[in-house]
Amino acid sequence: MMSGRHNDMRQGYLLAAAVLCGPAGLVLSGVGAWGCLTLDPMDHEPTAEFPKAVFLVGVLTFAVGWGSLVALCRNERRAQPTYRWDLGRIVAIGWGLLLVTDLILFASSPFIMPLVHEMHERQMHPPSEGDVFYAGEAPWGLAFDGENLWVANSGGNTVTKLKASDGEIVGTYSVGDHPHALAFDGSDIWVAGWDGVVRLSASDGSLVGKYNNGVVGDDIAFDGVNLWIVTESIGAVTVLKASDGSLVAKYSIGINPQHVMYDGANIWVSGSRCLLKLNTSDGGVLGSYPMECDVGAMAYDGTKLWVTLPRLCKICVVNPSDGTVIGTYEVGKVGKYHPESVAFDGSNIWVTSIPKNTLIGFRASDGSLVKRHHVGLYPVSVLFDGTYIWVANNYHDTLTRLEVTG
Repeated sequence: MMSGRHNDMRQGYLLAAAVLCGPAGLVLSGVGAWGCLTLDPMDHEPTAEFPKAVFLVGVLTFAVGWGSLVALCRNERRAQPTYRWDLGRIVAIGWGLLLVTDLILFASSPFIMPLVHEMHERQMHPPSEGDVFYAGEAPWGLAFDGENLWVANSGGNTVTKLKASDGEIVGTYSVGDHPHALAFDGSDIWVAGWDGVVRLSASDGSLVGKYNNGVVGDDIAFDGVNLWIVTESIGAVTVLKASDGSLVAKYSIGINPQHVMYDGANIWVSGSRCLLKLNTSDGGVLGSYPMECDVGAMAYDGTKLWVTLPRLCKICVVNPSDGTVIGTYEVGKVGKYHPESVAFDGSNIWVTSIPKNTLIGFRASDGSLVKRHHVGLYPVSVLFDGTYIWVANNYHDTLTRLEVTG
């Protein structure tokens, strides 16, 4: 009796292991194999190894289930010589074939994965229109000195100088950790980043000076005399004298400032659900204007201020004299479009959109849609140099150059 009871218990365990581990292993190995096929071949993060781990766990789990099924059938065969285990054999063979399929998918993933990724990229991210130039690693901020384009490469800790006429690289200069924003003062390029502010000669890219002053630069603007740098982490605006980089003042504004802009008369700072207008002479607040949501990038068209509302996927027009909103235009559907940067070309307002990777033009006179252009992956900045529109494609390490239309 004891022997029979133990045999029944053993058979029960084998049956449970076969029923649970066999199908579960096939599912896990299938999911892992498919995950390997759809991986981005450029993804070198630790999470990229997860599908491989899932596949291996699935294979081991299946091995337990398949072995249990085979052992179960053999035990029944020994206990009952007349027992025919055709059904068990069919199941075992079927499971084995499914696992072989998963193994083939997994083994072929290094060859198929780049093709699948390329097809996905073409479908989701059409090729950039216009001219495309290599900039550096993770380009972000842009500036124009009248002849050359300057690019802050946030991932490479460098600034690249290119000829605006043909995109030829003139030079690349090291500037410290995570350069983010640029400004041109008429003779030099100012770089704001995590290491503070760096000043380069626009003529040859040589280092003119480094000015930390406890500043982490998220954005920077030049008012003709001084440089204004916003630091989101401390909710402050720092002012440096352009002549020698000395500290003029630091103002606590407390709105998590995102961007700063000079309109020819006043300094504007965007932040948490608010726009601030500051006096250039003493940093005094001339106006504080509440907005629908957090405010992003800004551009001035000579009479009106255009500001992005990223969370609402809108761009709105603000009267600079009193801060009233005089127009609001949708960039796209919420969640599908994210207005990131904005520039004025003399007639139209151009907005970069993430994650659709588009450049969208609005007529400054009435807000009507001018055109949509496909650009590179993750377009974070846009600039007009007087002839062309330039877009920094952060994830593609490129710049897109487009002729002005409309």
